[in-house]
Amino acid sequence: MEIFQKNAMIFQSAEQWLNAGKTEKAIQMIEGLISTANLTDKFYDPNGRALYNKLALCYLRLGEQQNCIQNHTPYNCIIPLQKEGFHTDETGSKRAIEIYTELLKVDSNNEVE
Repeated sequence: MEIFQKNAMIFQSAEQWLNAGKTEKAIQMIEGLISTANLTDKFYDPNGRALYNKLALCYLRLGEQQNCIQNHTPYNCIIPLQKEGFHTDETGSKRAIEIYTELLKVDSNNEVE
């Protein structure tokens, strides 16, 4: 199997894991693709942007799962958020912010696919 086809299948599989709520598995797969990709510049390369956009989305979802689902309180869903609704585990949301910030530095018109 050609490496491009194999990577495309892994990417699609990661998307399906994300859709199924298995976010950590999706993160693992996308980070694996990133680590093996031969990107000249991870944020300028179109394939790199696609990978990092999806990775940021995974981390955003992870933050939601860690805070809105696993630690659910009535305050998690009321906008504007009150102190009781703030994330207690900021791992996923902070990582998403880091990635999106880097992507926006390269292309301020960046649209999440």
